Amino acid sequence: KGQSVFDMGNMVEGWYIEQSKKLGIWAADGVKYYDQLHNITAKIDLFVFIDIQLYGIECKSAYGHNADKELKEGPKVGHLMQTCLYLDFVNRTLKGSNWSSRFYIEYFMRDSCLLYEHLIELYTADGKTWPKVNGIETRLFNLEGIYDRYSQLGVCVNLNTPPFRDFMYEYGTDDIEAMHKAGKISKSRYDAWSKGKKTI
Repeated sequence: KGQSVFDMGNMVEGWYIEQSKKLGIWAADGVKYYDQLHNITAKIDLFVFIDIQLYGIECKSAYGHNADKELKEGPKVGHLMQTCLYLDFVNRTLKGSNWSSRFYIEYFMRDSCLLYEHLIELYTADGKTWPKVNGIETRLFNLEGIYDRYSQLGVCVNLNTPPFRDFMYEYGTDDIEAMHKAGKISKSRYDAWSKGKKTI
């Protein structure tokens, strides 16, 4: 299944590229880059001209009733993160050109052949860079947080150690007692832990 999904994604990307060429708006496709500032490599699906301005396009495919309902409203968070990284890099690289500072995430529904698109921009607030989706400012995540995680991962790779966990497999005795006193653990769960029946 994984390979077929990957192949379908490439077919959908190829379809968008072909359509952009037929419409005479194609600028470039399969654009690979290396972000030296953050040590990230990536490939942007497509660039097109819309009213003289240059836009980036991220092509995605999906299927199913739940996906259809979700993607009508907005992009998947993972796809939004990916596109925001592209957008940030291109904003830093093409300053002063006819670059629009905008990306579209295009969804092709494989079962119904419906198309959904979402306009992605970035805005700054409280010293952080956040995504704007279809003109609406969001606080789902900020770019600085993503880059911090990449940096942490890079340290682990260089040290040949597993990535840092932002959670514990199970809590220690002191933590459990403190959470119980604060009312964050139910009595039944606490009792089961006390009797050695469960871990928390």
